[in-house]
Amino acid sequence: SIDCRRPPMTAREEVVAFGPAGSLIGIVTHPKDRHPDRPAILLISPSLVHRVGPFRLHVKLARYLADLGFLCLRFDFSGVGESLPRQDELPRNKSDIVETIQAVDFLATAFGTRSVITAGICRGAWVGLAAARQNRRISGLLMVDTETLVLSQQQSAIRADLASRGVFQSMRRPSSWRRLLQGRAEYRSRFAMLTSQLRARLRPEAQRKESEEAAVVLETLCARGARLLFLFSPQHRGYEYLQTVFQNRPLPPGMKIEVVPQEGYNFYTQASQRVLMQEAGRFGGQSQT
Repeated sequence: SIDCRRPPMTAREEVVAFGPAGSLIGIVTHPKDRHPDRPAILLISPSLVHRVGPFRLHVKLARYLADLGFLCLRFDFSGVGESLPRQDELPRNKSDIVETIQAVDFLATAFGTRSVITAGICRGAWVGLAAARQNRRISGLLMVDTETLVLSQQQSAIRADLASRGVFQSMRRPSSWRRLLQGRAEYRSRFAMLTSQLRARLRPEAQRKESEEAAVVLETLCARGARLLFLFSPQHRGYEYLQTVFQNRPLPPGMKIEVVPQEGYNFYTQASQRVLMQEAGRFGGQSQT
């Protein structure tokens, strides 16, 4: 097995440009021995984060996966890092999806890849899911600490309801009221938050509709043969989100949810990153076409 605590020595890295007029810049990490049937892996940054990923996680992950035989691409979204800004007014929620699909198509054109696995943390996972709905070359999705599956991340009734639980729990504690009365808590912001969460709790139909739509999206992807692995750090709210979505229906074949034991949060510690890399390697090997 490969020791992912040490940087691999066999990977070769290449700067590439793709997209409209070569405006998107990325790094391809080449394996020493690439099997033609092995999918490429596309590492998707959380929007405004540079292609190295949080705490250089994407660099480590790409080199580790290349040592396992996977071709990997990590790139900067438009206007981030070395990629040029877009020349249109397409909002980022849509442009990130468009550019991810362009990255998938580039891998097929430049390297002959027949299938691609997307891997992303938080919003990067959400972008990968949205791209997979539009591009059948995406055969697998590694989704890490994703928080919602709806098209607009600001309009999730389930997410608002989950957030409200912490607010209501704190309001039951005497210490919260003491802090409020002693002026150590800003009552206006607390009241505004409580009001918004109350509204969310009064919208059960919106939550039911969102659960149905999210479940159908995942079931449709699995039905076409895509594999989905959701990884969560402990106590991450995204895990509760998926539990809510599938509380009244079984997980579709090809979908798996795991909580990774770790110290710290969001896979930022070296130990948790090693676990994430190992999980990604196993997932990639299982997703060969």
